[in-house]
Amino acid sequence: MSAENNYWTRRDFIGKSSAACFSTFLSGHLQLTCQPVTHLKNEDNLLREIHLTTTTSLDEMVDFYDKGFGFDVMLETEFKIGFQIGLTQVYFSKVEVVNTPHYHIAFNIPENKIQHAESWHLKDYSIIQPPEHLLDQPNYSENIVYFRHWDAHSIFFYDPAGNLLEYIARHTLNNPSTSSGFSSTDILYASEIGFVVKDVNTWRDKLMANSSLTAYANQSNSFGALGDEHGLVLLFSDQGRAVFNRGRKRDIYKTQVRLRANSNMAKGVFASYPYAFI
Repeated sequence: MSAENNYWTRRDFIGKSSAACFSTFLSGHLQLTCQPVTHLKNEDNLLREIHLTTTTSLDEMVDFYDKGFGFDVMLETEFKIGFQIGLTQVYFSKVEVVNTPHYHIAFNIPENKIQHAESWHLKDYSIIQPPEHLLDQPNYSENIVYFRHWDAHSIFFYDPAGNLLEYIARHTLNNPSTSSGFSSTDILYASEIGFVVKDVNTWRDKLMANSSLTAYANQSNSFGALGDEHGLVLLFSDQGRAVFNRGRKRDIYKTQVRLRANSNMAKGVFASYPYAFI
């Protein structure tokens, strides 16, 4: 599907799914302006801003995040683009480096919407098929992962820059939506951002000692999670690979994150990495 067709498909869908949207014509194209989505009232989300880097054209990122999904552009310059994704602002800065930066970001959706999200996403984009051992739910398709230790269903996909994105329906949140179908307004906020480190255990201990974040379920020597269902700082070993350990080797790239005010994260805790809490 062309970018222009993709634009109309998603915009039409958003217009039908949000009663708070109105349309105008600008330069021959339909533009939708939406008021804040009324069900986004949860102010407990941990990840308020995420600042990443990319070697991909910012125009391609706009085509995907704005024209494709309908996320508002918060900032647009020659070298940086930012989007409002639910309650989280996600920014990409254009860089010229040898290794293409790639990150992992998960987005919370209502806990009863994963199958709706799958159908909606597959209209225009592909989904990464997970390994069989994560497909133990007979009522769900082969695209949907079930993380038993977190009681959550997920689907995974790529953006144009090769970032691994995820919709995750966390049943422990008990946040079902009463609306029908699915749209980008059901993508509530970013709930996971990954940091690649050389020693997960050391950095898990260091982050907990320098913040109010606590360890979440399913810790290991190669994986750590700090926070709760509303937001997690993930730690990945630099010896692993992304996408169920079958994709690109994980690597270290500049990452800046602003957390909610009461998380008390020491800003200089990641001094030996190109990571920062701002």
